[in-house]
Amino acid sequence: MPFESIVELDTGWTWGAVDFLPAMTQGSARLALERFSDVANINRDWRSLTSDLQPPPKVSRMGRLPALPGLPGRYGPQGFKSAILEARRPNSQLWRALQPYGARFAKLMERPVLLQCFGLAAVASVAWDASLGPALAALSSQALGKRSTPAELREKICGNVTDAAEIKVDIDTVARLLAAAGVPWAA
Repeated sequence: MPFESIVELDTGWTWGAVDFLPAMTQGSARLALERFSDVANINRDWRSLTSDLQPPPKVSRMGRLPALPGLPGRYGPQGFKSAILEARRPNSQLWRALQPYGARFAKLMERPVLLQCFGLAAVASVAWDASLGPALAALSSQALGKRSTPAELREKICGNVTDAAEIKVDIDTVARLLAAAGVPWAA
């Protein structure tokens, strides 16, 4: 379940507890970070986004990035619990170190981004023709004021395009459909 606590499950968490943003401020590293942060690149393979770039010199020399400042020194489940508790403590060193990461994550979780990603994923889903498209089409009268077929709805959501690079998701249509489906944040 995506809502279960991973505190007891994740004993190999330290690989991700590094402070990588300071190493990503210039050159190829800055370009990589910009590409990773671009909403248009969500779901793209990181290797395709960075194939023309060089690793940051700091990382190449050090071999490993430094841990996040203020991170408790214990590993395993108890260390992860300690890290979570420390990260929740306002103004702790770890809490402050995590702020830029939280801000970046929050930007990628904004409503328009979620609607864009859902709309694109929905119309591209293998379940579109069999279940997702018909389910959303059943809501189209309520949401859009006109009954639509799944094919009409797909075209309304992403247009009639043959080039994937030209797809522009109509996030207003997606929001209205999700709101009609009972998704509270979509309204």
